[in-house]
Amino acid sequence: MKHLILPALFIVATSLFLIKNISVPQKKVRNSQYACQASDNDAQYAFRQKQMLADPQTGQIPQNIRQQELAFYNSAIVPFQKNTRAQNWNAVGPYNVGGRTRAAALDVTNENIILAAGVSGGIWRSINSGTSWTRVSNELGYLGAVSISQDKRTGFENIWYAATGELSGNSASGGGAYYLGDGVFKSIDSGKSWQPIASTASGVPGNSISIPQQVAWSIATHPAMDSSRVFLSTYGGILRSVDAGNTWAWVLGSLNNGGYYSNVKITTTGIVYATLSSDGSPQGFFRSADNGITWANITPTSLLAGHDRTVMDINPNNENEVYFFSYLIDSLSPGGTLTSNYKGAPEYISLLKYTYLAGDGTDTNGAWLNLSNNLPNNANVTTGPFDKLNCQGGYDMLVKVQPTTGALIIGGTNLFYSSNAFATANNLKQIGGYAQATTLPYFQIWPNHHPDNHDVIFYPSNYNKVLCASDGGVHVTNDVTTATPVAWQSLNNGYLTTQPYTVTLDPSAGNTWLLGGFQDNGNFVTTNYNNANQSWVMPLNGDGAFNYIAPNNGFVLMSIQEGRIGKFNLDANGNKLNFRRIDPIGPTADDYTFINPFVVDANNNNFMYVPAGKKLYRQNDLQNIALTNTWDSISQGWFALSDTIKTLNISGRPAQIVSIAVSKNNPANMVYLGTNNREIYRIDNANTGNPVMVNLTKSPLSAGYVSSIAVDPSNGGNVLVCYSNYGVVSLFYSIDSGRVWRYCGGNLDRVANFSGAAPSIRWVDIMTMPDGKPKYFCGTSIGLYSTDSLWGTTVFNKDTTKWTQESINGIGTTVVNHITHRAADYTVAISTHGNGCYWGSYAYPTAITNSKPNVQNYDIQIYPNPSNIIANLNVQIYKEANCKITLVDAFGRKIQTIANGEFMQGKQSFKIATNNLSNGNYFVILESKNANTVSKQFTVLH
Repeated sequence: MKHLILPALFIVATSLFLIKNISVPQKKVRNSQYACQASDNDAQYAFRQKQMLADPQTGQIPQNIRQQELAFYNSAIVPFQKNTRAQNWNAVGPYNVGGRTRAAALDVTNENIILAAGVSGGIWRSINSGTSWTRVSNELGYLGAVSISQDKRTGFENIWYAATGELSGNSASGGGAYYLGDGVFKSIDSGKSWQPIASTASGVPGNSISIPQQVAWSIATHPAMDSSRVFLSTYGGILRSVDAGNTWAWVLGSLNNGGYYSNVKITTTGIVYATLSSDGSPQGFFRSADNGITWANITPTSLLAGHDRTVMDINPNNENEVYFFSYLIDSLSPGGTLTSNYKGAPEYISLLKYTYLAGDGTDTNGAWLNLSNNLPNNANVTTGPFDKLNCQGGYDMLVKVQPTTGALIIGGTNLFYSSNAFATANNLKQIGGYAQATTLPYFQIWPNHHPDNHDVIFYPSNYNKVLCASDGGVHVTNDVTTATPVAWQSLNNGYLTTQPYTVTLDPSAGNTWLLGGFQDNGNFVTTNYNNANQSWVMPLNGDGAFNYIAPNNGFVLMSIQEGRIGKFNLDANGNKLNFRRIDPIGPTADDYTFINPFVVDANNNNFMYVPAGKKLYRQNDLQNIALTNTWDSISQGWFALSDTIKTLNISGRPAQIVSIAVSKNNPANMVYLGTNNREIYRIDNANTGNPVMVNLTKSPLSAGYVSSIAVDPSNGGNVLVCYSNYGVVSLFYSIDSGRVWRYCGGNLDRVANFSGAAPSIRWVDIMTMPDGKPKYFCGTSIGLYSTDSLWGTTVFNKDTTKWTQESINGIGTTVVNHITHRAADYTVAISTHGNGCYWGSYAYPTAITNSKPNVQNYDIQIYPNPSNIIANLNVQIYKEANCKITLVDAFGRKIQTIANGEFMQGKQSFKIATNNLSNGNYFVILESKNANTVSKQFTVLH
């Protein structure tokens, strides 16, 4: 029997969705060590993403794809988008959970102002010490940053820089592929708004691509008042701008010959330190005393041989001292030490202290002290497999010197504090990451903190107070020095940067439970999605995957990576009461995809279907599986269909089932399957016996990865499928159970006469509207779209389907991974890769309104929202008209007529008594013969 190894939360989450790719010399590929020594899950995730996105013709993700698809969006979507749908989409969080964050900074003019950035969730700003956050980067542009730096010169503090493009944790590394950002961004209003610097950006079609600036490790501003110097550590080495980012030049290293890893730091007097990894030329550690014009190589060759990533920090108490923390290629470096990850896989790291003495700082003009053997390594930490200092191949590394005390914080998956800067081996304490002495399979994380740490910042007003950026967002402690254990507080108060794979609703009308499976963050649930400020809870940790909620929370299914599924009972707050692992005995981890789908029969939740590689398993007794609080695969109720997928994929491996859907009506119990090798299958009467798979794969279906299948709830023969690869036709529709396939991608698939490349289509869904007609939803790498009609045709250039963007100013062009709906009250929920979950209501047919407010005939505002006693309604009339204003409930039933008659131009105000209304969603509908109907949603919550 299989045994659970719950995934360590240090899975290197990636943002392949939002970034571009370019081929560079093969010697730069950095996946072998990283994948095997960090986490097996990293390699599996990268493999899945490459399968999903790569152009089947080349086997690679297209070059510069984020810029290409944004160019397509701007040329093929925006100019023809006279209307935009659904003003009523709501960001639901998780309010209290943050996503992968490498970049954070405190404003030197006011430490209550924090800037932070998710790697795919945008740049966010808080003016109240993290009590609340505002997204300050454009939701229609590039959505990530890896480093943020403020110009600290007196009078220039309003200028900020952000570097984009993540080199570690962001590449499938196939064929030299790297996934790039969009250069350096700049703010001149203290971080309130950001624009790409033209010399580094390539978002405008036709511009040349400044490759070095498209990936970065760190960005730093120079303190000298005579010039606006900015230094960028990137792939290949160090770039410098002397004119506030307008132009750039190499000052150390080069694109063609430089190393993969680099880093740059600057003292308050302008001395610049840099590091370059040993896979390029030059390599080692460097010091410049003339603003980066010349560099002295200060590498301690007697202590350091092959090294990959090095991070460093300058001692603020004595800026002649610099600490260098390195991830080493192997055990050959004489100054290194051995540590290991939770599986026991070895890592070699070093901590070296440099002291500048005189001259150029080289040879005898600088002194080196080896502190490596005093780190929390294999020799010094024996309490548990998660308790050592582990850097996951260089993915998560930091070193910071505490002002005044000279103490040192060092970090990887965990954080450690040494009051004497690791001068001795026994003077250290763990202060964050995993819980101390945690073990498999039920590992725990540090309270109000998170593993995989990228930066810490000491507060100027209190050096014991520390801000931390990690894969769990941002956290703060008020006492890192004396407290044992160190107590952290989450600052993820609306810092919406998580990367959920999936989202799930309770199917019962009006139920407000919402459950998400989050990349690198587990499965989280909110019991009231109407309250965007409610804290979510995590019943199951791991890399959250597909989930299911039985009606009225009868039971919950949650899964994590590699097909491990649990059945749970949760209390009224979403906390775990009892559980049992229920995936079938037989399949191995290799049989499952990394995020493996399953589906429960919509008519009888005693049946569920789970693909495992080339086979399909049916659970016949789901309701009766007892919750014994054990975690191991089971045999109860499982039946493996004997018919299997027999083809091979492009890599010669057996094709896997990667998507699944089941019909509800006319007929029920038809299961549709999609593979990573183009194929689509149908199983009739799948709930009984040992049925066969009918191969539906035929022209014009594309090559590639079938990422999603949607079945019309009213007619099981109507099927919508999508392929997620770039470079293929993505959307197809059948009205005869897959016998004939028609093109239906319309404006999302058509690239002729437009700039750029069509987006990746990730998910599709079909919902029956109150009038009995279907509405079709499509989640893409450039946002969410819907249509009321599929004009499917067997001739590609005759397909006139028009997909309309949803929530242009909310969801924007964020990647939409997953869509689900609740038929009982026409509620839709989505998951995005970088900004958490959203939900919207279609209970009353939401009007299509003009997307430009300045030419609308009417504008509606309702506050407070939610309301419990009185809701104030303001209606702005831009042109005199006869109007009727009606209040309806979530099912479109009239509650009252608010007003009916002739309205003069100007503002009209009304009050709506809500104290006698039940909790739920309501709509104010404004109808006029002279303009489109307008609706506005609000919530009643007592």
